[in-house]
This record gives sequence, structure tokens and C-alpha cells, in this order.
Amino acid sequence: MMIAPDTYYELELKGSSKTHILKEIRSLRKEIEEQKEKIEYSRIELTRWVKPSSFAIIEMNRLYLKEAKRALEELNETYKPSRIERKGLEFNENINDLKSVRLEMGYLFRGYMSSEIDLSKTDPIIAVTDFDNKLLNRFSVKKDCFLKSLSDFYIGEWQSDYDPLRFGKGILDGIQWTLKFAYDGKHKEVEISGSNDYPYNFKEFLELLKLGKYFDIVL
Repeated sequence: MMIAPDTYYELELKGSSKTHILKEIRSLRKEIEEQKEKIEYSRIELTRWVKPSSFAIIEMNRLYLKEAKRALEELNETYKPSRIERKGLEFNENINDLKSVRLEMGYLFRGYMSSEIDLSKTDPIIAVTDFDNKLLNRFSVKKDCFLKSLSDFYIGEWQSDYDPLRFGKGILDGIQWTLKFAYDGKHKEVEISGSNDYPYNFKEFLELLKLGKYFDIVL
């Protein structure tokens, strides 16, 4: 059973030693990564879900981590992010320098749909095109709101490539996708891709880019 973050702090962290707090941090990080993988595996192999959901566990453990950071600060200790956390932080630190986001998704022999947003504009537009590269729809967005939503996906923590072979599953046909983040020149372009495999929160990410309804069956 999950408990409130402040209760977690009182029961597990307050007055604890540095060694104990670091042990809790390692445990929370491990649990977050295991729950991500559980969600990702469930899209390849049917999995029986129980409550609370893996999504809820991930979000709550992120809140617990914030409490653990606070407990370290009270001991005048500096929190050292993991390698995965550093990648996530770096992506979000650079998010205001994004020039564009483009996602292509579809079938090898049928073609690809795309969603692209030009963030160099004052009033950005998400443009969605179909398999024949014809414009399907355009959506105006508020730049600040879009970037805030984007930061909530922890995209810097995603792998660079997703393939069901990591779970020992080989799938030849199906959905391929490529996601590109271009910047204003200060940072290298970030590219993430996959074939019949996706990050744990990819379904919600598709909703942000207005492609959710076209691929809701596979996710």
C-alpha cells in the first residue's frame, strides 16, 4: 500500500543516517525502472494488472525521491542523480532551446504518419499528416503549456532505441517510429526510435502530439 509523501518522510527518512537514506534512494530508483519495464513488457506480452498500477507506483516513487533529497539536504549532503536521472535533467534543462519536435510513425510497406511542431514560432502549430503526406489537421498550442507537458514525460530517461528483442521477442511486422528533437544550435539533435516497442508513457505522449487516436489499438 502506498502512503503520502509526507508520511513516507516521517516514517522512513526523518532523523535517519546518510547510509539509510541512500539505501532508500537506490531502492526507489530500482522500483521506478522495474515498473517502467513492466509497462513496456505488457505491450508485447499480455500481463495481468493489479492495483496500484505501475504508473501510480512510478509517480509516487518520484515524490518519495523528492523527500529523500530533502532528508539528505538536512544532513548537509548533496544528492547525486543517477546516470538515467542526469539524462532526464539535461533534456529538461535544454527544453526551452527546442526548435522543433517531429514524430514519424507507421508501417514499413504502407507509409508513415507524422506530427510536427515548429517551436521557433511565437504561436506554434502541431501539423498532422497522413500516410500520403497530406495534411490531416492543424492544432494551435500555447508554447509554455506544450513545453511544460513535454517536460513531464521524462523523455531524457527514455532509451535511444526500443525493440522487443530486449524481452526475447522477435516481431517482424508492425509499427515503426522515429522521434526527433531539433535545437537552436546550442545542443545536438536527439533522436529516439522503435519497432513494435515503446517507452512506458508513449501512449500519453502520442496524445500530446495529436496522434493518439490513430494508433490507440497498438498501445
